[in-house]
Amino acid sequence: MSGCNSLNQIMIVITFSEPVKNENNDLPTSYREFVGKYGYGTYCGIINITEPDDQVIYSTFSDDEYWEFTQVFSEDDFKKAIQLASTIEGDIICYVKGKPNQLFILPRNSETILSFDNLKNVFVFYHENYCLSDVYFEPLLGRNIENFSLINGEKLIDITLIHNQFLKDFEYDFIIGKEQPKYVIKKIGGWIKFDLVYKNSISISYQVTENPDNTYAKYVAYIKSAIALHQ
Repeated sequence: MSGCNSLNQIMIVITFSEPVKNENNDLPTSYREFVGKYGYGTYCGIINITEPDDQVIYSTFSDDEYWEFTQVFSEDDFKKAIQLASTIEGDIICYVKGKPNQLFILPRNSETILSFDNLKNVFVFYHENYCLSDVYFEPLLGRNIENFSLINGEKLIDITLIHNQFLKDFEYDFIIGKEQPKYVIKKIGGWIKFDLVYKNSISISYQVTENPDNTYAKYVAYIKSAIALHQ
């Protein structure tokens, strides 16, 4: 997977999802179809797709504080806007009742409001901006993330030793990313990420709901043991 055209690839769903059927016909069709198939969760580690929220925009921002309004998205539209998703950098993705199938981005770092006619084009926008090389969706269902610091006093525990040993001891289904690789393990519904850039942390994401046997527990225990061993 490489380059900025990866949206042409089939999206990988990191195991267990929970489709959400929403009968509200005011919602953009592309959003209803997406959550109706995949549920809520995180797209490519960038966009957090959530249930509609009609309070967060109005209660968080004043209508003249951040963005320039136009005929496409007016001050009145802002007062009626309903959030459907947000990004890791604070962009808001929303829609307005009475404007079917239009999605708007309220950027965190720009005064210009963007308009799209479907969710796929929103994805294209972020693929181009981030030059994403992987196409995946991480369902919110039962999601839990644990982060383990490698900072030991004034020095760092050697992440390379732990990383190399992990690759010898465990099998994984596929890798997302290179500099901060996420080793996806479908049977835990998640991944283990080694931060090979800053070399100061290891993270694990797993789904509790679909792991009645606590399969993920041995991976958590392994990380803790490996860190303790190299302190």
